Amino acid sequence: MIGHMSSASSSAGVLVLAATPIGRAGDAPPRLAAELSGADVVAAEDTRRLKRLTSDLGITLTGRVVSYFEGNESARTPVLLAALLAGERVVLVTDAGMPSVSDPGYRLVVAAVENDVHVTAVPGPSAVLTALAVSGLPVDRFCFEGFLPRKAGERSRRLTGLAREERTMVFFEAPHRTEAALAAMADAFGGERAGAVCRELTKTHEEVRRGPLAELVAWAAEGVRGEVTIVVEGAPALAEVDTDAESLRAAVAEEEAAGATRKEAIADVARRAGVPETGGVRPCPQVSQRAPAPPPRRSPERSATASDRLLPSRCRCPSSTTTATSTSRTASGSTPCGAIDPAASVNVTRIVQIGCDLPGRPLGRRCRRRAPRADRRGRAAPQRGPRVEDLDAAMAEIEALAGAHDKVRAVGETGLDHFRTGDDGRAVQVESFRRHIDPAKRLDKTLVIHDRDAHAEVLRVLEEEGAPERWVMHCFSGDVDFARACPDRGAHLSFAGTVTFKNAAHLRVALAAAPIDRILVETDAPYLTPSPFRGRPNASYLVPHTVRAMAEVRGDDLETLCAAIDDNTEIAFGGPW
Repeated sequence: MIGHMSSASSSAGVLVLAATPIGRAGDAPPRLAAELSGADVVAAEDTRRLKRLTSDLGITLTGRVVSYFEGNESARTPVLLAALLAGERVVLVTDAGMPSVSDPGYRLVVAAVENDVHVTAVPGPSAVLTALAVSGLPVDRFCFEGFLPRKAGERSRRLTGLAREERTMVFFEAPHRTEAALAAMADAFGGERAGAVCRELTKTHEEVRRGPLAELVAWAAEGVRGEVTIVVEGAPALAEVDTDAESLRAAVAEEEAAGATRKEAIADVARRAGVPETGGVRPCPQVSQRAPAPPPRRSPERSATASDRLLPSRCRCPSSTTTATSTSRTASGSTPCGAIDPAASVNVTRIVQIGCDLPGRPLGRRCRRRAPRADRRGRAAPQRGPRVEDLDAAMAEIEALAGAHDKVRAVGETGLDHFRTGDDGRAVQVESFRRHIDPAKRLDKTLVIHDRDAHAEVLRVLEEEGAPERWVMHCFSGDVDFARACPDRGAHLSFAGTVTFKNAAHLRVALAAAPIDRILVETDAPYLTPSPFRGRPNASYLVPHTVRAMAEVRGDDLETLCAAIDDNTEIAFGGPW
């Protein structure tokens, strides 16, 4: 109750929230040993860790020890409250840091407060403050966001809501979800936003990785281990806006050009101007398009090759979700379909539309209808396996989309990812992979396969189901044996910018061993860009850097490799286009 102060009952016990070390036992506060030794009850998130801690501190517990973790927190809280009301001293410890802060304890604190039980704390190490202090980012104002939702959609919505947060933000994350979390942050905040990933703080293998979010995504793609805390710079403060109609419209247009939705832009501008959202803030009727890029340079004595033709980067064209007459816009302000004419004006000869989710597919169909002179390839499948209850409906829609036009060239990206997916989710992923193989075979489409740390399992499923005539290993990540096994079974191998990474010697060996008539260059890889541009958002101008590196690794003449990639692409996706 606001404004209400109560004194603890004189007959009640005391609840002590005791901070524990986040890495080194020597960082334990001096009071911790005394509180644990003198407690009537010690409630521990993990009793095994408590035993190790007491051994490190050289103390013996005389009180009762009970477990208190997420799974039993609701049931155990009344038991501990009863002990407190009986006058006992209860000390609560979690695995690391302060109880109740992204750890068990909140329910017990609330119950104690509501029953006038005195609550105190043993202050100590904090991963939040430690990460903030060493991040190199502003510390004068910050907020702690805890763990992000595990589901991609919920995570994206949470981060979108934080896009204009001006304070430095601190997050906890599991190591196996760090790459996905950073990628979602780059999408929501912009790849150039500064961040720091703090790993294994105060421990032997402590590491603090600082840089733009786009670079951190690429770093995390190599695998992350240990306890992780992510710190992200806040959004720049928005300048105040004049309240005349023209200034308001211009400010909305500026916000939209920076990536905000129209609704978000209007809300931000209204807040800055101190006017209601309906009080004069109207969307700008047109957003100017950027000037077209200069045409690619080509030698007059040769025709276009795979290295200088515009090949697709991960250029997202979101579909409209409002009304049938709404028009989606790219970050530059132009509609995806409307971008076709400017592209043709600078000698782009081929456009490839890649849908990243089912709602994006109808947009691709509209663009294909409006660009009869352009070659197209569509891919009809979600990148992540759908939930079990959605699989039948999703596959029906995928099959309908795959068969809707002869320019839909591939089904995928499907496959297996043992890096991101634990044992509990792999059966669903395997089933989704199997279900994608059949329509690819029946409709004579190329199957595009994602594989991460699941090489043998991918080949096993393909052998059991029977591989399609054409299949592509997307962003090939295997070793030399896998690079030989896949082409022997009919696959093309698509290499990304990762082949230039210093720690990717196995990829270079695999590339050198791969048959030249089975090699492709990957363009659908958001941040797997080649060195020295590693971590930047992918763009077509970076493709030649990857191709030149590939030629050097293989010892091939550049023109020979470009011609081979061009021919291989036609074959791999059912050409001629």
